[in-house]
Amino acid sequence: MAFQFTPPGVLNRLRASVTYATAPELNITSNFLTTEGIRLALEGNATDLLPAMVSLVSSPAPYLSATLTMSIVRSSAIAQLYKLRFENVTLMGMVTVFPDTDVLNPFILNNVALETVREMAFAGMEPALVVTARGYYNVNTGFFGT
Repeated sequence: MAFQFTPPGVLNRLRASVTYATAPELNITSNFLTTEGIRLALEGNATDLLPAMVSLVSSPAPYLSATLTMSIVRSSAIAQLYKLRFENVTLMGMVTVFPDTDVLNPFILNNVALETVREMAFAGMEPALVVTARGYYNVNTGFFGT
């Protein structure tokens, strides 16, 4: 069989964004991001394979832990809003993460809370306020009906 070229598609660095159902003033778009942008890590196994005597037994998980990292421009007004949110209440609820391609649907995270702010350098050379939030991402919805 001959090699057939498949176009790889396009990533749009200005498309990635984060929206909050209950705090739209904290929505993040590309104009508020440093070059590190947005990162989403889904942690854990969507399905565990448990050993049996002569096989493996599947045990699907209903969710994966999700870590959302946003590198916000510290000199933007939204950075102050995040600082105030950390000082007031860190519970965020449902969050939608739009990736940098229109090929992938958005990721819906639930029960999200702001968790950490990475170390900051105040020497005028690093613009980032890196905020980490955690919640969970539903998986195996066809199995569990969620």
